[in-house]
Amino acid sequence: MEPDIREADRALLSIVQLEKQGVTGAGRLEEYEPLLPRLSEVLKKHKEDVNRFEALEAKVLSMLERYGERVRIMSELFVQWSDAIQDIDADITHLEAEQNERQRLGLQ
Repeated sequence: MEPDIREADRALLSIVQLEKQGVTGAGRLEEYEPLLPRLSEVLKKHKEDVNRFEALEAKVLSMLERYGERVRIMSELFVQWSDAIQDIDADITHLEAEQNERQRLGLQ
C-alpha cells in the first residue's frame, strides 16, 4: 500500500509540475509526439531499475532472515552455556563446602 501512496504522490506532483509548465492544454499533442521514443526508453530503463530493485530487496530480505536465525541460535547457545556455567559453579561451591567440612572434622 505504501508504494501505491508514494506513486500517487509522485503522479500528483508530476501533474502540478506539468500544469505549471503549461503542457496540459489540448491541441499541443504534436509538440510532444517526438518525445515518445524517449519516453519509451525511460519507461524501459525504469522497468529494469524496478526489476533490479526487487531482486536486491529479495536478497536483503534473505540476508536479514538468515541473520535473525543466527541471532536466535546464538541466543539459545548463550542460555545453554549460562545454565552450564551456573551448574558448574553450584557443583564447585558444593564440593568446596564438603571439603571445608571434612577439614573441620579432621578427615583430611
